[in-house]
Amino acid sequence: MKLLERLNLLKGTSCEDQVEQRISQFKEISSGSEERIFQELCFCVLTANYSAKGGMFIQDKIGEGFLYMNEDELRLSLKELGYRFWNPRYRFIVENRRLLGRLKGLLESKISSFEKRKFLVKEVKGFGMKEASHFLRNVGIFDLAILDRHILKVMKEYGYVDEIPRALTEKTYINFEKIFSQIATEFGKPPGVLDLYIWYIEKGCVEK
Repeated sequence: MKLLERLNLLKGTSCEDQVEQRISQFKEISSGSEERIFQELCFCVLTANYSAKGGMFIQDKIGEGFLYMNEDELRLSLKELGYRFWNPRYRFIVENRRLLGRLKGLLESKISSFEKRKFLVKEVKGFGMKEASHFLRNVGIFDLAILDRHILKVMKEYGYVDEIPRALTEKTYINFEKIFSQIATEFGKPPGVLDLYIWYIEKGCVEK
């Protein structure tokens, strides 16, 4: 069965209900406080090469601690919670606090999503193209692709790409993103929403 056929079977199912619920949650974050938006940025730093479920657990446990814990406190908390990449990411989170006061303005600015992503890749410690795209999706911007290894595997499995490179350069990421965006157009959903449907196919649930 082709990917689009599998995706279309999910319309009108509990999957679609879960996706809509996630979309509502993302929009609530974007309309929330600067501090809440920063906590979501921390979540996206933590989930790079890690599970969304694990990242959600840590986010729930630390919560507002992302805003005020010093390096020692944050390092120990991440280690005690069993987080695999506590070093150096505890430092990343502390360093990224310099962006507090700028994030909500960035999201509300009239520059394109691509320009917002470019700013985040440059300024946020621990962010590459995928992490920046993930964060923007989780705060209600849905027109970018989150190209992690799992999504790339699905694209290869269904014949959209020939090979998965060991590392994605910015140019390769953008080229793959165009392919993913075309799939999204054919499905009738933006790329950031299509990502949720594909995760449902892969894992049977809609994570973030």
